Amino acid sequence: MTIGPLPEWADKRLIVRLNSSDELYVIDGNAHTYRGRVELYNLDEGYGIAVFPREIVATTDYAHGWLGGFLSGNEPALPDSAAVADLRGSRELEYFHTHQRELRSSNRGLYWVRARSENSSGTTVNDIYRSLSEVFVAFQRVDVLGIAEWSPIARFYDEGQPIDLTEPAEIHDAFAWVNPGYAMSDNATAARTLRVINCDQSRLPSGAVEVVISIQTLRGIVDAVEVTVNLEEPAFENGTSSGQIESLLATIFESLVTTVDPDTATASTWTAVDATDVYPPDPHSNRELDTPVTPGWLTYVVDRLHFPAADISGTTIRSAPWHAGVLLTATPRLDDFTLNAAERVAAALGYQTDEGDAH
Repeated sequence: MTIGPLPEWADKRLIVRLNSSDELYVIDGNAHTYRGRVELYNLDEGYGIAVFPREIVATTDYAHGWLGGFLSGNEPALPDSAAVADLRGSRELEYFHTHQRELRSSNRGLYWVRARSENSSGTTVNDIYRSLSEVFVAFQRVDVLGIAEWSPIARFYDEGQPIDLTEPAEIHDAFAWVNPGYAMSDNATAARTLRVINCDQSRLPSGAVEVVISIQTLRGIVDAVEVTVNLEEPAFENGTSSGQIESLLATIFESLVTTVDPDTATASTWTAVDATDVYPPDPHSNRELDTPVTPGWLTYVVDRLHFPAADISGTTIRSAPWHAGVLLTATPRLDDFTLNAAERVAAALGYQTDEGDAH
């Protein structure tokens, strides 16, 4: 097949085919929004598509090297080494969040829910697998999160076969695939992470959904567990109202709290989370507040942490008993959650704010 003049931006060394046709494409700059896919430009008809690397047939050694490399730009693969492996791993963590938006990659998406527990009182790894499977069962019951299959993401962009994570054994197998060093025994002392992305983004007003599960164990007993849900696409691009996103975040938040039974949980936008981060304990308090809390639009703390979580007169914060603790709602609307609101939540929890005192 002959091709006409290449676009000015195209690199002729990056011309490829698909394994399903003889049409020629050129790799089009950075990798696509959805993890594991590459943006291609059709040289004959001038349209763009996003495909998985396994669908691409390289026509040059350079293209072959690029596909084996970082998948984050027009760069060939580097020699494999421990240093390069660490670099690839770091890029993999950011890859989901770096395309076509006005946010830094460190923001990790537009909407965010996190639940965390530490020193889980004798909870075993198998107990956690059961709880996590209930999380995914709960997700399936949410209309807007009606996702039956997820794709585990390994360190080097390897994409696992789509998997249903509603059974404890499926959670175990996914962890073993992504963390092969710990696959032999769940009794090992280890820190392991499972990162999955939904296989069908088209059904969701928030686009791609990423779930990150981190577990630290000590001889089969869970020392800490953290579950983070990132919602990627801007809602307004899909015709979704603020109220729908608030409802979705609240539903995910409730699912995590009721199934994982965390010490703390937060729902917010990543813009707000990035600005507020974690506040230090009030040095004048006689309580030990060594559990990190990120103030959010919704913030939950379990009763056993003995946070005060009192209402603050004259502010928009509401607190009420909920589940096994207290739920703080910082503002009536998610879009109204600001740094000032975050400081009021931090003060309500007995944390020191920028002014130096807990309010």
